[in-house]
Amino acid sequence: MKKCKLTALIIAAIMAFSTAAPAYADMTEVPDAPVGNGDSLFSMPFELPDDTDPFFGLLKYRFDSDKDSDPEKNIFSMTMDIPSIIDGRNIGTIETTFSCVTDVTLPESLISLGAGMFSYSSELRNIIFPESLKEIGYDCFSTCEKLETVDLPESLEKIFDRAFVDCEQLAKVIIPDAVDYIGKAAFENCHSLSEVKLPESLTAIDQNTFLNCISLDKIEIPESVKKIGEKAFANCEKLSKIELPESLTEIGDGAFVNCPLGVISIPDSVISFGDNVFGLNEQLRILCGEGSAAEKFAKENNIPFRSFSKDEKQGDVDGDTVISSADALEVLLMSTQGETISDNQMKIADYDFDYSITSADALAILRESTGMEN
Repeated sequence: MKKCKLTALIIAAIMAFSTAAPAYADMTEVPDAPVGNGDSLFSMPFELPDDTDPFFGLLKYRFDSDKDSDPEKNIFSMTMDIPSIIDGRNIGTIETTFSCVTDVTLPESLISLGAGMFSYSSELRNIIFPESLKEIGYDCFSTCEKLETVDLPESLEKIFDRAFVDCEQLAKVIIPDAVDYIGKAAFENCHSLSEVKLPESLTAIDQNTFLNCISLDKIEIPESVKKIGEKAFANCEKLSKIELPESLTEIGDGAFVNCPLGVISIPDSVISFGDNVFGLNEQLRILCGEGSAAEKFAKENNIPFRSFSKDEKQGDVDGDTVISSADALEVLLMSTQGETISDNQMKIADYDFDYSITSADALAILRESTGMEN
């Protein structure tokens, strides 16, 4: 492989400095090219724009059967429509490709995208995934600076570490429900990412998964998730509200550090808290169960909190276990009548933690009851 990379660099250098370089529009085969295991070098027709960095990577593919030891081959291209069948056999895994590709259609037989396949493909804008794909490998799309959207297939099961790290223009990701694993830092530094749908089969949001996703302002965590890892949402500067599922048991170190969270309800199921989970967030307020681990955590970290018995719920002023417009109306009347308010009424009705009951609390309860956005 070192010889392969050296050869590619030599080709790139010749193309960069030659004043009479050919257009390379119709290259078909260069016999006995010293790449890989000495196999031939193949090329689909291509022509480089004048402002394109002349350095290429190489596409390597493996057949979906290991019965024969057919040699690996290498392909150059700018716009790639990778065939499902080469030499009469299905393509099962693609391992590496090159940096100047802009549009890619992957073969229908593909099961796995190998580590770093499109890493540093700074011009990649569009990619079409096949419905056969099950895995996206480590660093597969890292630093694809112009990749804005990905339409992931329903067949996908695993997204490995750093798969989309540093994709600064990636704005929306819908992750299919069959995905049960998303690796560390999978979407780290995706600065434009504002919309994410997580799969219902996910059990953990791993370390650094959404670190530095500065445009992410909301995300729904599935009821299947048991763990939120270290710095999973750290530095999500617009994430001001999040609902934690009843399935959650563990929140790791710095998971929400530098997130502008206000009031957050932590379920009794959470029994493990890491260090500096929320950072120095002066506006944070915690709602939790009486005697819960969350109550203990709030006390130990000097975070304002309110704890409720199993029969109590913030906003449920009339005690019918349902937050409704009737509760909002009752709070509105409480705010205007000037009557003395008990400590328990204050705890349940004071939605914004300002230690007074106003029309703003009534509006917040109405929004909660109707599902209105703030």
